[in-house]
Amino acid sequence: MKLLTLLSLIYSSLIFASTDQVEELNEWKNSGFSQVRINFYSNNFKVVQAVITDDIDGKQVLEFRYSTKKGKECSNQELNLLTDVVVRINNVRVRMKSGCKSALFSKYIGYYASTIKGREYITTEFSKGESVRVELQNLKLYFPSQGFNYAWKKHGDNAI
Repeated sequence: MKLLTLLSLIYSSLIFASTDQVEELNEWKNSGFSQVRINFYSNNFKVVQAVITDDIDGKQVLEFRYSTKKGKECSNQELNLLTDVVVRINNVRVRMKSGCKSALFSKYIGYYASTIKGREYITTEFSKGESVRVELQNLKLYFPSQGFNYAWKKHGDNAI
């Protein structure tokens, strides 16, 4: 167990040691999203956004969107094919649906909780006004959540 913990710490350190900088963007009040962008020395970047949107059934959800500068996360054949994955939110495992999606001229991998309990948990964590830790795509990211409640209500607040 100690070896796994040590390896995890070394891996996490390597991610941040090989990066130029990590940028946080809090746009909850203006645009309904928060973003973490990691810039690498190799002139590449990875972006993960937390976005308030609607799922395929029209229910309001918080979706995480992963993309890179290279944009090779998805192919046209993979669009809208969903798989089951587990993502850690503040160290709690949350069952999610994941799949390739497109918006305007870009493709990304989208993640949203597949259970009501998971959706409620994520919404509660972002509602607290503290940074929320999200672990996906071998990244450990902290999202600002100030303004989330305003954006959630503005989007519809689970309107029926």
